[in-house]
Amino acid sequence: MSYKINKTVHNGWRAETVLMLTNTLQLSIVTTKRHTGHLVTTASCGYLEDGFIKHTIYQDYSTTLDKSYPKRITQKVVEEQHLKVYLPDVREWALAYYNLELA
Repeated sequence: MSYKINKTVHNGWRAETVLMLTNTLQLSIVTTKRHTGHLVTTASCGYLEDGFIKHTIYQDYSTTLDKSYPKRITQKVVEEQHLKVYLPDVREWALAYYNLELA
């Protein structure tokens, strides 16, 4: 599992947690500002293929976990919302989507 938070040129602060569900299936949880101005935490899965993550829209797991409208989107606000996500639940939901069991 890896976690990082950084400031991007386009959307400001962005937090990401990456967790491998299987040898080739990766769960990514991202908190970032959307073009509408709200702060969103999403979870999505993709398959590792030739060094890249392949996510097929409408086929692979993807969901919105949290959405807020803070007055200012600071590092602290992004980190707090991102860390509110309970990883074991999200991991279980993603595995269930693919009919896989917890390892």
